[in-house]
Amino acid sequence: MDLEKNYKIGGLYFFYKNLLTSKQQRIFESYYFSDNSLGEIATNENITRQAVKDVVNRTEKALIKYENSLNLSKIYYNQQKSIEDLIKNNKNLKNSLNKILKFWEQ
Repeated sequence: MDLEKNYKIGGLYFFYKNLLTSKQQRIFESYYFSDNSLGEIATNENITRQAVKDVVNRTEKALIKYENSLNLSKIYYNQQKSIEDLIKNNKNLKNSLNKILKFWEQ
């Protein structure tokens, strides 16, 4: 698998996972985060390897579609960079801005 793609898709998952079905979440996490093979996931889910591959592909496309529509990760990373720049330039803002970052981490 392509590491850059995995990093991007994995990041999108954390923003949009609640928009996915529980089955999509289980299969996606098993494939991306537990590094299980399609065959292992198929056995665990009692479905075919092709069905697993289809779920993974549809989930990837859904995550990209959500990001293209909502831009949550883009907004988050832009805000994070702006906040980090402000913190570097003004230590008095550090506590207030860290609260904003923690909000996004919840």
